[in-house]
Amino acid sequence: MDRVQVHETTDPELVVADYRLHGRVLATGKQFAFDMVMFARIRDGLITWSRIYSNPLDGAIAFDAAEGLLAAITAAY
Repeated sequence: MDRVQVHETTDPELVVADYRLHGRVLATGKQFAFDMVMFARIRDGLITWSRIYSNPLDGAIAFDAAEGLLAAITAAY
């Protein structure tokens, strides 16, 4: 992870952060960099809810699954 940026919101319980994860998939040897966005609700110092979003294409390429992702998207339409 090379940076974490935390964004202020008008809701004191909501934290929004974006960051980039770097790594290498052992099965394929491919390196990856995932741009992530996390939304988390904090109450009494505990995370009570969270969601993390990223671009699915980044992961599909790193895991050699881009063709499968494209086929699934194409079949849905």
